[in-house]
Amino acid sequence: MVRSSELETTTGLTRYDLARQFRAAFGTSPIAIPSLRRLDFARTELGRTRSLADVALAAGFADQAHLTRKFKAAFGVTPARYRELEAGLDHQSRMGVSSALAARVGSKYSRRNAILPAAARRNTTYSWR
Repeated sequence: MVRSSELETTTGLTRYDLARQFRAAFGTSPIAIPSLRRLDFARTELGRTRSLADVALAAGFADQAHLTRKFKAAFGVTPARYRELEAGLDHQSRMGVSSALAARVGSKYSRRNAILPAAARRNTTYSWR
């Protein structure tokens, strides 16, 4: 792990300049990288038959609820729904489609509706009747 002080002395930039350039290059702040890496690990583990609680603990989250909250904030769907969408895809091209689904999900900066297939998009207006 590289410390920000090492980067500052190496580049001659302040920590604020480094953070601005990092955000411009990668679309996120340096402090968000560990969380995004844990979420990416959890996303790959969801393809296996492990329980959501086991995936959460393996990815470094406190519990399943913590994983669900962060996952939904980042990708727009819950881990269980992501698993359902991934399992419902064509099994003949599972390897290629799984990576395509991961590419569609992207990060929290992507459009949330872009990750859902057309059949899964529903009008989510609720009535109080």
